[in-house]
Amino acid sequence: MKNSSLNRGYQYLSVILSVVLSIITVASFASGASTISTNISTGGTLTVSGLASLNANASTTILSTTGNLLVNGFATTTGSNGNFATAGTLSVTGISIFTGAVEASSTLNIDGNLTVLGRATTTASNGNFAIAGMFLPQGAINASTTVNVDGNLTIAGRATTTAASGNLVIAGSFGSGTTTPQGGEITATTPAATTTLYLASQSTTKGACIQLQSASNTPYRMYIGTADVATTSGTVAGRGGLIAVWEYGTCK
Repeated sequence: MKNSSLNRGYQYLSVILSVVLSIITVASFASGASTISTNISTGGTLTVSGLASLNANASTTILSTTGNLLVNGFATTTGSNGNFATAGTLSVTGISIFTGAVEASSTLNIDGNLTVLGRATTTASNGNFAIAGMFLPQGAINASTTVNVDGNLTIAGRATTTAASGNLVIAGSFGSGTTTPQGGEITATTPAATTTLYLASQSTTKGACIQLQSASNTPYRMYIGTADVATTSGTVAGRGGLIAVWEYGTCK
């Protein structure tokens, strides 16, 4: 009887040790699953609740993340708004389509042609810039070469050139760098037989005046006197025309 009880006790102890050993073995396998030193392949979705660090090259068809994506500290995508920031060069070999505004705080280099909604084009081979709409500059325009305008040219609403006729209309003074029109040469030619110099004033109390500078730097003015004739058929003191007044002084 004593040996039978002892054998039964050994059997109970053996079962208990087997259960404990099984639990330890399962726990060690579960603990070892957190560290993988070899390749892992899955046919489904790999879900990572924490941060994932990739120390080597990663190749995948689709990389999807619900949070921010950091690439070596130089490029970042923000999950909340979709912004993409890079500290290096962004190279695109195909066509880039921007549906929103494009803002560049530094130099924007484009090796090929640039087309803006089919209405404006820059040609990379020759540097030409073509627009189908109006060009409205807000600041100064500096041109060291010829500026060609195929259509009409309007400057601040005060000066206009008409492409069809070549007429130039200005509302201010015509000169070379000063408010008084002096220092430059004016040449006028016309395809017709007669070239007309037309001078008029916007004021109702003043007429036109021509100012000449003599060799001694003395100003002289020429104008029509106050006793002029209002009609083309009139005369003054029996004369058949008018005599222009030449006198010393400036027009203004």
